[in-house]
Amino acid sequence: MIRTFEERVGQELDGLYQAALFLYAGDRDSAESHLLAALGRAFPDDPSVGPARAPEVDFAHWIEGRVVLDFFRQARSTPGTRPVSRAGVFPAGEHTLKGADVHAAAALVAPEARAVLWLVLIRRWAYADAAQALGIDTAQVRALLASRTDLIDGLASSAYAEDVRQKGHRSMQGGEAG
Repeated sequence: MIRTFEERVGQELDGLYQAALFLYAGDRDSAESHLLAALGRAFPDDPSVGPARAPEVDFAHWIEGRVVLDFFRQARSTPGTRPVSRAGVFPAGEHTLKGADVHAAAALVAPEARAVLWLVLIRRWAYADAAQALGIDTAQVRALLASRTDLIDGLASSAYAEDVRQKGHRSMQGGEAG
């Protein structure tokens, strides 16, 4: 049974939007534009193309792969796209670790690596599956995964900043010696 675009995508939309937000480091406008364009390309007017032709395909996996692949291709075709500087990404003591912190940490990572990190680290895809979805080999997946330290360092910086803020707040209330 072939379901409609709305039925198929509706079930996956929240997860796909989270992927796009991560890939675009929290830039909502870019994430939404990318997601709409990627979904449009994934569902051409010809029903013999795309997931409808292969009902055994895990649709959620397939559509997420298409969204990330579109981002990956765009990143590769845009020379000079670089991650942001660490300076000022996580001002000390402003907030707890939230989605915005994850997006800011993602901005520290080059876009191509961000695509691999999303699939392998966050969504737990196998290296071979990520490589196939992105049209690269597993050695390239492994090389791009080296950027995970930048992501982890960014998240740790945010967590450390929040910890310092919380300790300072408790000290002022007399709950902990300085």
